[in-house]
Amino acid sequence: MRYENEPKYETERSVSREDSFLNIDYNRDITVPVCAGIYSRPVIDDGKIYFCSFDSNFYCVSKFDGSLLWKFKMGGPSASSPFLYKTRLYFGSDDGHLYCLSDKGKVIWKFNTGNRVVSSPAVVDDVVYFGSNDGKFYAVDAETGKVLWSFITGDVVVGSPAICGDYVYFGSYDHNVYCLNRKTGRLLWKFLTNSHVGATPLVVDELNKVSSRPPDRVHSTKAPESGSIHIGSIDGNHYCLTLDGELKWKFKTNYAVATCPNIHDNIIFFGSYDRYFYALNANNGNFIWRFLTNAGIESWPAVKDNMIFFGSLDNYLYALDLTGFFKWKFLTNGGVSGSPIIDDNFIFVGSFDGYLYKITLDGELVWKFMTGFGLSSLKLNKRAIDLISGATRKLIPIWKPETTKLKGDGENTKNYTLQGDNSMVTYGSAFSGDPYKLGKSYKQNKDAYSK
Repeated sequence: MRYENEPKYETERSVSREDSFLNIDYNRDITVPVCAGIYSRPVIDDGKIYFCSFDSNFYCVSKFDGSLLWKFKMGGPSASSPFLYKTRLYFGSDDGHLYCLSDKGKVIWKFNTGNRVVSSPAVVDDVVYFGSNDGKFYAVDAETGKVLWSFITGDVVVGSPAICGDYVYFGSYDHNVYCLNRKTGRLLWKFLTNSHVGATPLVVDELNKVSSRPPDRVHSTKAPESGSIHIGSIDGNHYCLTLDGELKWKFKTNYAVATCPNIHDNIIFFGSYDRYFYALNANNGNFIWRFLTNAGIESWPAVKDNMIFFGSLDNYLYALDLTGFFKWKFLTNGGVSGSPIIDDNFIFVGSFDGYLYKITLDGELVWKFMTGFGLSSLKLNKRAIDLISGATRKLIPIWKPETTKLKGDGENTKNYTLQGDNSMVTYGSAFSGDPYKLGKSYKQNKDAYSK
C-alpha cells in the first residue's frame, strides 16, 4: 500500500525586492543579522546534552531541566555535530579548527585546517576522522591532535564520514563518493555522481552491522540483501552502492539530497529539498511512499517505537508512522535542519530560532534552551548566489559559481551574489519582523568566495 500526503502549498513564489537584496548597491558592504541557531545534532551522556551553535559557543546543558552547565567560546560559528569519545568532545568550527574538549569544557587541543570545518567528526580506535573546506579529509590522533594522514579531494568536504571495518566513506563537492583505507588513507575507490556530495553516507555491511555517523543514530532490524552504501547528492539522486563502489540502484527526487538516510525493516528513509520525505525498498530502490512538507528537508531522521521523526525547513519537527501516516508536528520559530536525537523517550532537537527543544514522543514541549545571536558581514557582487528562501518557501540552493538569475519584478530582475567569509548565508524565517531574515545556509562553492 502506498501513502502520499499532499497538503496544499504555494508551488512557486518569486523573491521580491522587499525580501531580497535586489535593491542594495552591489559595491558596498552590508552587515546583516544571522540567526545563531542550532544546525547540528546534539550528543547526550550522563544527563548532559552537548551541542554546537552558530553563536560561536559550544554548550553543555542538563537534559532534565535545560539549565546551562557550561559553555565554551569558539573562534567562529559551528554547524558540526560533536562526537563524545572517552570523556572527550570532538567537533569542528567555521574558525578552521577541529576542537578537542574535556567533558568539563576545557580545551585539550585544537587542530587548524586553515578553512571551515563543517564536517562532523567520527572517532574510532583513538583516531578522529573528518573533512574540511580546505578540500582535505583528515585522520588525527584523538589523544594529541597530531595528523596521522590526510587525503586531498577536488573540493570542500562538508559531510560526515561513515566507518565500517577498515574503511572510511565520505563525499566531496568534487562530485565523488570516496572509500579510503582508514588506517593509511589510501584510496580504494571513488564513485562519481553528477553534482556535489555534501551528505553523510549510511553503510550496511554483510553482517547486518550498520555504520554511520554517529552509529547510535540508526535503528535497524534487517539489512539489505548484501552490503551497501546509501548516500545522496545535489544532483537529486539517492544512490545505493556496493561496498566495492559499484552502483546497485539510484532513485531520482526533484531536488538536491543533502541529508543522511536511516534504515528500518529494510526500508530506507530520507528527505530531499523537493520538500518530500521518502521511503524506499532498500534492496532495489522501489518507491514505497512519500510525505510532503512545506520546505526542503536536510534533517537526519530518527526511528523510535515504529515512529519516524525528522525536521523540515518549514519550521516543523514531524512525526510519522512507518507507513507514512502523519501523527503530529511541532512548530518552532525557525527551520529544523538539526537532526533529532531520542533519549529516555524524549526528543531533543535544535532549530534555526536558536533554541534547543526537549519534546515528548507525543509532540509536547517539556522545555527549551535559548542560545545567543550574532552578526555577519557579507559583500555583494554579480557572480553567484547560494540562497534558500525559507520565508517564501521557495528553495533555491545554487551549487555552482555561474551567475544565477533571481526572479524579481519584471524589468527590475537582476543577477547578484552574496559573497563573504561566512558560510551560513540564507534567507529564512528564523526572525520575525526583520526585513533581512536569515536562517540556515548552504556552503557556497569555494570559487564564489572572496580570497
